[in-house]
Amino acid sequence: MNAPIPINDVMVKIEKLRKALPETPISPGIWGTKGLDLLLTMTEAGPRLKQTASRLAWQKIRIYETNEAQGVSAGWHENLYGDRWITLDKTMDEWFTIVGLGHEVFHLQQDIRKRCSVEGEYEAWRFGYAIRAELSSLGAVMPMLADEYKLMAMPDAPTREDLRTAQSLMKRIAAPGYLIDKAPLQGKDWQVVFIVLAVKIMNSMLRRGDLI
Repeated sequence: MNAPIPINDVMVKIEKLRKALPETPISPGIWGTKGLDLLLTMTEAGPRLKQTASRLAWQKIRIYETNEAQGVSAGWHENLYGDRWITLDKTMDEWFTIVGLGHEVFHLQQDIRKRCSVEGEYEAWRFGYAIRAELSSLGAVMPMLADEYKLMAMPDAPTREDLRTAQSLMKRIAAPGYLIDKAPLQGKDWQVVFIVLAVKIMNSMLRRGDLI
């Protein structure tokens, strides 16, 4: 059972978020204190993360903490009923939690077919590197691997061959549980139809975790 959320803390943070995002409607009850802290940090970091916080608020995307599979630090979710939410692994530190959250919010702006492809992951990973740079303004230190620099240097409009290269790089960077090697290259590929259906069915039965 979740611990009771101190309502005064929540309301103070909601007011701070409203001041940070004056053009964005902020709905009480969507996030608890930890979720609001994540959004507030985003508003302080840079334009991409500030826009990410705004999208979370506009779309009322709930955030849950859970134990993700090895190699998966965060996940976007959409079910057969059209509900969408994000899960974050409990073991991540604050900076990587924000990067993971930003990565998944980026995915939720993509068409679901693209989300289930290497093409979609490629775009989201590169967005993740951009927001890591923004977090450095707040003192975040997140060392990068040589393969990550290679991924960052790849073209904005990749060919299918580029996507195959990126697929190999992402697989090497992540832990074994990350199944990018099983994904079709692009959202237009016919295999994606079956993956989208499987994802929606699975998310319709999945336990979400602890709301934050």
